Amino acid sequence: MRVFVRGFAVLRNEKQLAAQKLRVARRNNEQKQATLLQQKLLKEQTAFQQAPHCMDISQAMRYFRAAHVGQNKNCTTITLNMRILAGKGKSAKQKISGTLRFPVQLKESNVWVITSDPVQHEAAIKAGATKVGGIELLNVFRDLEAASSSPSARSADEANVAANADNESKAADAASGEGVFEKVECDRIITTPEMASRFKQFARILGPRGLMPSPKRGTVVTEVADAVLEARSQVNYKQDKDIVCIPVANVSFSDTEIVENILYAVGTLRETMTGTIGRSILHSCGGPHIAVIV
Repeated sequence: MRVFVRGFAVLRNEKQLAAQKLRVARRNNEQKQATLLQQKLLKEQTAFQQAPHCMDISQAMRYFRAAHVGQNKNCTTITLNMRILAGKGKSAKQKISGTLRFPVQLKESNVWVITSDPVQHEAAIKAGATKVGGIELLNVFRDLEAASSSPSARSADEANVAANADNESKAADAASGEGVFEKVECDRIITTPEMASRFKQFARILGPRGLMPSPKRGTVVTEVADAVLEARSQVNYKQDKDIVCIPVANVSFSDTEIVENILYAVGTLRETMTGTIGRSILHSCGGPHIAVIV
């Protein structure tokens, strides 16, 4: 019996040792492959920066200015595409994402603040909220709710009266609530906790449009001023495979403002990721794609 138990223990130890060697071999192979990939990407980046078509941002702006002569500069967005050279270990598999608040805003967002606190009213106005109010602003969404539910209450006679094409299109607008909602020029709604529960009755209207206040989205807050400032100037970014695409400016910006926003975006990414930034392309809508050094 002792011989059998001892032999079983030896066999078990051999299996554990073999499994441990296999894990170590796999780990070493993964590290080797990651190192080779890193060296390959860095070599590619060096060759990219030394290529004759690669230029600095200031030089690239000359081509952008020439390409957009006669176009509406306020509607032309300049975008920066950056390839992320992954680091080693588990961090190499993590995708980066976040929010940027540029020194120069890309666009002016329409932010509504709905709260019953007069102090928060003043803070929201100073922060630049488009519209500030209390319960009275909820009437706008109540009208939307009524417009979207009115077709079900119409009688057959009323439906027959609206038989022509114009009336049918108006009825379709009323059914979806779009006709009323076109008058609500709003990109984000910020509210305080005591008012948050009042929005539940409008979830069917606000939810599909991404306007439903939520603590997770940072639109139900106790201090509205910071939320308004963030909502007015924030730009979201997310890594897709090994590329991060960030709109950084409009062609209407001055060269100094464009460079300032680009440097801010690049600096923020370098602080939040373990890898490095590789090949970078600057492009615009209908304009050239230019390789730049960041």
